[in-house]
Amino acid sequence: MCSTKDNSPLPLSDEVLLCTPSTTLDMLEIFWRRSLFGDSHCGKIYCLVNADLLDYEVSDKGEKLLEKHMKTAQNREIQFKLVVVCSRENEYKSRMVAALDKYRRPQMSFGGEKHVKTYLAKRFIVDKSISGVETASSVDFNGSSVRVVKSWRAGVGKSLFKRNMVTALKEKQQNRGVDEEKPVVVSIPLYDRTIVVDEVLEVLLEHTNIPHVKEPRIFHFDISHEVQEGVDAFLFQLLVLGCLSHTSGNVWQRSDMDYYIIESMPLLARESDTQVGKLKCMHHCLDILPDVLCRSPKESLDIFAENLPVDFSDTDLIFDETEYASEIFQRPYQYLSRLDGNEALTGIDPDQPEGDRQNCLQTLLRHCGVTDPSWSELYHFVSFLNRQLQDFETSSFCILELKDLPGFPSFVLKFLIQMSRDFATRSLQMSEESPNDMLKRQLLDDEEDEEDIEEMYEMRRKWESRHVYFCPHPYLFFNPDHHTMTFLGFNIQKATGNLVDDQTGESLEDQIMEPTLHDNQQTLYHGLNSQPGISLSENFDNLERCDIPVIIMEKQDVEKPD
Repeated sequence: MCSTKDNSPLPLSDEVLLCTPSTTLDMLEIFWRRSLFGDSHCGKIYCLVNADLLDYEVSDKGEKLLEKHMKTAQNREIQFKLVVVCSRENEYKSRMVAALDKYRRPQMSFGGEKHVKTYLAKRFIVDKSISGVETASSVDFNGSSVRVVKSWRAGVGKSLFKRNMVTALKEKQQNRGVDEEKPVVVSIPLYDRTIVVDEVLEVLLEHTNIPHVKEPRIFHFDISHEVQEGVDAFLFQLLVLGCLSHTSGNVWQRSDMDYYIIESMPLLARESDTQVGKLKCMHHCLDILPDVLCRSPKESLDIFAENLPVDFSDTDLIFDETEYASEIFQRPYQYLSRLDGNEALTGIDPDQPEGDRQNCLQTLLRHCGVTDPSWSELYHFVSFLNRQLQDFETSSFCILELKDLPGFPSFVLKFLIQMSRDFATRSLQMSEESPNDMLKRQLLDDEEDEEDIEEMYEMRRKWESRHVYFCPHPYLFFNPDHHTMTFLGFNIQKATGNLVDDQTGESLEDQIMEPTLHDNQQTLYHGLNSQPGISLSENFDNLERCDIPVIIMEKQDVEKPD
């Protein structure tokens, strides 16, 4: 109703009573008295929302009270504006709705969800400065005091968005000379199935500012995927009405000085009134509040290539510019790009960003080993590889001038990439990675075959089966001295240069070294094999236990024991 006029303000908390099964008769009567005998002559429209959710006894007695108060108002010639709203699906269940049927009016046309979203987006934009103090919403790209940050899968940047906003506000506070230790963010995780407003309010009340003190803050609500009930009522009261009430009588009012971030991976449901069964958010407030959508690395790459998703928006969050320019991303990217182009591993400087975000992302996705990774998985890949590359740069065995071991730096680099792939690969293929997959699991019949259930939790990589030789994992570890390294689980074929599993002989990677066709050929295989006590084809599992220390000591130039 408010959105029918673009310049109309948001409704106030005293104008709306949002009904729930716990709404009492006293609360209802207070609202009747306010709406009939209050400030309706000032143009206020009072609205009772979700009347169908009232308890039957409360609904019955409340309707009788309303009739009584309406007669009194008519006798006093009081003009009032009162609207009772209920859902079409549940109207037949409500005693009050049935009794008020004689006052029924045709459903209003308000332009749909898009119109309401546009209206709210305008209403949430506040002045950048209040009483000379810059508001927290100044860090938002549109100056909105409310922002829903959502994604269709886990690990694609929601927390990064929140962290960036907090960092930006801290920088502004430091420029104002505010104490750095003073917290600028209040994070409230919501994990239970039902949101209990009293519990949330108790946390908020702990952070109540002293009267007349204006301190911009960020309030971050992390709504877990498991939360199913009370989300719409909570968000509507807090953000639209701007007020939360505790059963004890305490009240929290939203301030324009603050910035509210709602982090969520929305639950999806199928629309019952369409044959196609289109998916929509179960919590409708998440569709109409100002939002920003986090895109996965693969989606980001498509957007860079101008293959835009159907629901694309210019505000979508893709590859973060700060992350791209960071050392954690730049060092692996610069090494990988040189390796791909068969270029010398020189001129690496992670403090000087190379290329662009599209090329960087394309290179990292090609090497990370996951078909459609989340940002979290990609970050695990580059952070692990970055740490190993730091040892790679320190090790005296990986310098390019090492003539005795030609190609050894590239050989080591390939192993580091393989290890980083394994580190980034999640063990379980979990169906709840996205709301679409979660919905699919929920729609499975109880009689579904066990194989279908097990398939949702299949192992991506059988880490635990290494000891039975089902899944080889060749590794090269840098030792704590950051120079020497340890080789595990592989051999090198002399003639082909292939990396092979030391148990099965299976080729794990072709031509990881240059093939050695004759003994006098100066190759990396020849250089390593010529080192005292080193054999790239030795299978230690076939050695007698007493022989193993001999081999180890030979590598360390220690004399053989008697």
